[in-house]
Amino acid sequence: MKNEKTIPILPQQKRFVTYEMREESKGCQNVGIVLKLEGNTDIKRFDEILEKLVKMNDAFFVRMVSNPDGTISQKFCDDYEFHWIRHDMTAFSESERQQKAFSDAEQEVCQKTDIFHEPLFAFHLYEISEHCVLLLIKANHTIVDGPSFSAIYAQLADFWNQKIPPAVCTWKEFVAWETELIASEKGKQSLEYWKSNNVSEISVSVPKLSGISAEEKSIPLEMLKKTSRLYKTSIFNVMLYLYTVSLAELFEQETFSVNCTMTNRFEESMRYMVGLTTHSFPYVLKDISKSLPSELIAETKKQMRESFSNFYTGEYTILSPFTLSYFSETVKLPEWNGLTVTQYPCNGSQNYRDMTYTLFCKEKKDVLELEINTDRTVFTQDFDNVLFAKIKNKLCQISGKER
Repeated sequence: MKNEKTIPILPQQKRFVTYEMREESKGCQNVGIVLKLEGNTDIKRFDEILEKLVKMNDAFFVRMVSNPDGTISQKFCDDYEFHWIRHDMTAFSESERQQKAFSDAEQEVCQKTDIFHEPLFAFHLYEISEHCVLLLIKANHTIVDGPSFSAIYAQLADFWNQKIPPAVCTWKEFVAWETELIASEKGKQSLEYWKSNNVSEISVSVPKLSGISAEEKSIPLEMLKKTSRLYKTSIFNVMLYLYTVSLAELFEQETFSVNCTMTNRFEESMRYMVGLTTHSFPYVLKDISKSLPSELIAETKKQMRESFSNFYTGEYTILSPFTLSYFSETVKLPEWNGLTVTQYPCNGSQNYRDMTYTLFCKEKKDVLELEINTDRTVFTQDFDNVLFAKIKNKLCQISGKER
């Protein structure tokens, strides 16, 4: 595969590619990040660091290919050229510039991407003033994940600081490594593990809710830490339990399954690479109303231990539209010399046209922020509020505290 320009796609890419192939959901996998930089914003230096960033990451040159046999591959296109697409916002009043730039960036991320004929990345620079710019890195989920944006941020910062970033695994190398792993005897055993779990498909209807009070979208981290110590488990396992039993109660189900995500970046060279390394795998709880919280949390711990060595083949048995993704502040990103940098995530249209519903949990200082990614024509904000209220009530119950 070393010199091949066309290589297979990985299992974690297939689901996202399928969405982009449907006309009604095209563009739903667009994602982005906006970096607001204030200080000595030398525009020429931004051109230089982007050039270095592009040379370091072969994933920027990938697009999807539809084969005659109906399968999908990914191809490296050497003729792609990347530069900052500049937007001069100085024609607007000082009070309007930033708001207009953010609005334009959000609209840009929602623009559909033809994953078979266009680059899957785009770079935009919004000039706010002599000492302030916004950088938009737009990409498609078929090739990137959350850690990829952290990698892009860190590499840009190193280049800005005139440092050489650590060498990283290329996307082509990663695809070859994971393809070989899945086809190995270990990979076959891992697939058998998921097949033996008998995960059943989740089939539910969205409840009709209205007039629900708004709910705070965060949970005190200290409360979660105390609860995790009480049950001798991780905060992730506590949140996974709370999310699953709350959904089960909302949908009046005794058995409920959600998907977990785990990124395959355990090798040092993969930590700051750009590419879709994150896998989804199923987790299921049964006899929920008949079991004690301690029993269900113990079952959660057991499943997560077993899943840890099998997560990279979990996509083959994904049957639930509900997912939990957890982000902790374990990696400290570098600062930019002479600049103050603020990050803003930027989601695409989210027009999934199905029941896809993902809870993102992000550790931020003293709280765990909760964010939902879903199609708002399917799930309303009222559903989120009821879910958040249930999660917090159940946390109070298992921690022994009044809400």
